[in-house]
Amino acid sequence: APTERIGSLVREADQRRFNVAASRAQDQMWLFYSATINDLSQQCFRYRLLSYCLNPKSRVAQALGDEAEALRERALRANRIIERPPASFDSWFEVDVALHIAGRGYRVVPQYEFADKRIDLVIQGTKNQLAVECDGDAWHGIDDYTADIERQRKLERCGWRFFRVRESAYRAAPEKSLESLWLLLDHMAIFPLTVEEPQNDEEENGADASIEPEEWAIDGEPDEEDNDGEDEKAP
Repeated sequence: APTERIGSLVREADQRRFNVAASRAQDQMWLFYSATINDLSQQCFRYRLLSYCLNPKSRVAQALGDEAEALRERALRANRIIERPPASFDSWFEVDVALHIAGRGYRVVPQYEFADKRIDLVIQGTKNQLAVECDGDAWHGIDDYTADIERQRKLERCGWRFFRVRESAYRAAPEKSLESLWLLLDHMAIFPLTVEEPQNDEEENGADASIEPEEWAIDGEPDEEDNDGEDEKAP
């Protein structure tokens, strides 16, 4: 009825339901609704989802910044053989992965600087962040790859977690190559911008503690055992 009051969905259980519904769509999402945006509280998850669907272009822009739409257009039209990627990226592969992640609604920062080192991409949540390294086929030889792994291990000692994606795997099956990334983000309580993180610290800590960084080092596969700590302790 037009005069009927619509209750707000604001609980953590409601948030989890909307998170699953909004982030699991593989290709596209259709939203059928009868209430208008003016009928809902701004705190209600129905309002947030509906407002996003009425203005979908904001997702990539929020995730990558105001120039995101121009970046996506350039990535589609660029002659990559002769054109270099935008200044914020080291390769077109990084651009593609960043746009893919941003398309899911996650905030992405390219070429993130930390301790005089650069990380290809960083996915940021309210409380946690994840480093993503893009191992491009044309950009990483054996020596460079070894240096990258050593840099990763040093940053892991500073508390960073890493996910690595190979260009060959991504080109063959983009979504499949990032399946374990979405799982890791959920475990780390890093959510799309359209969904806020739960306020239950115990739930966050429990999920975070169940994942070891090494399990996600390269495309979700275990990395080689790091014996550096033992070497440092040896007399």
